[in-house]
Amino acid sequence: MPAPEVLRDKGFRDLVKLGTGGGTELRPAAEHVLEKIHAHSPAGSATVVLITDGQVGNERDLLTRFRRESGLAVHTFGIDTAVNDAFLKALARQQNGGCWLQTPDDDIAGTVAGLADRLRRPVITQLEIRGAWQPAVSRLPALHATETLEISLRLPAGEDSAIEVAGLLGSGSPHGFPLHLLPSDNAALPLLWARERIAALLADDRSSEAIALAKTHNILCEGAAFIAWDEAEKVEVAQREIYQPSQAPYAAGLCAPPATGVPSPAMGTRSVLKEMMPLPRAVSSAGIKTQRLSPSTPSEPKLKDATSGKARDTIGELLAAAGVERKFAALLELWADGKWLKRAARHRALKELLSRLTSPDATRETCIQMCREFIDKHVTGEPVIYPELLKHLAEWEATAHA
Repeated sequence: MPAPEVLRDKGFRDLVKLGTGGGTELRPAAEHVLEKIHAHSPAGSATVVLITDGQVGNERDLLTRFRRESGLAVHTFGIDTAVNDAFLKALARQQNGGCWLQTPDDDIAGTVAGLADRLRRPVITQLEIRGAWQPAVSRLPALHATETLEISLRLPAGEDSAIEVAGLLGSGSPHGFPLHLLPSDNAALPLLWARERIAALLADDRSSEAIALAKTHNILCEGAAFIAWDEAEKVEVAQREIYQPSQAPYAAGLCAPPATGVPSPAMGTRSVLKEMMPLPRAVSSAGIKTQRLSPSTPSEPKLKDATSGKARDTIGELLAAAGVERKFAALLELWADGKWLKRAARHRALKELLSRLTSPDATRETCIQMCREFIDKHVTGEPVIYPELLKHLAEWEATAHA
């Protein structure tokens, strides 16, 4: 689609209003793109550039779907500090494309422009190896200007070592050229071929062949594992017990059964998790004991102050003490604790809100207004918890005006 037409599209201009949140679901977008390719380029070559900033899910399903498009080249861009790089590399390798991983501070536009310039200048396409040599991959990528192409080959014992590379030039005419090989006793070369061959077999769902090859070359791969132990050295098994805390899932209270509801002032925010996740267990090096910590016990531990050692209130309890409706405060605490990488920033924002709520001139009306402005600014992009906050804010406002 031409760029001016894209920029005139109202749906494209409204993308910024959707906000962010949740996972990255690529399957519907991939199906849409593949449908357009089949409609407009049924016989010609096509290239897909995938740009994402998220943790892509259902990886195997996407790899299987693209595998059916044997002639489609896919180049992947991961732009963030925590993208699913393993999937992006696997997809690019499977579809004979390239993979670029960058942060928002990098020259992303320059990298994309460099890829466009590269794709405009293919030197040789439809590469094939003639002779007895066996490539590690079933399909070779195209060779572009200024590129160096590395191909792993294996020569069966007793076969002729003559080798020729053939393909199509940019004009479409066939071209072949012989290669002159230099002997080497580098022990890593067979392992390099085996590793690439194993990856290709796994991508083709030929796991039994991949595992057999991995065992032959002592290479770790999906479905194969190696265990080493020392029978001479004996060590004493530790007996000290430790407690391994479990991280609370994001917005778990909203996923609870209707009978559980939103946490009440007496419950606190931890008790609402008991229906959705395993409770902490007493763990030792000898295994997991059956002892459980009761979620309803009144002695459930609170956070402790680092200097005095005394229990201190959670941010939700502090907001409730400052006049915020308790259900609303509990939801804000769940939102703040939901995403590990954003937890510190969200708690700082709530502490700033708490400081404004506890000012001497704060009233109930101004408290409600400040909370409304806070969620509109910080929580709008959360598709699950934002509507719940709006609902409880409306109930709180109705109660205040009653």
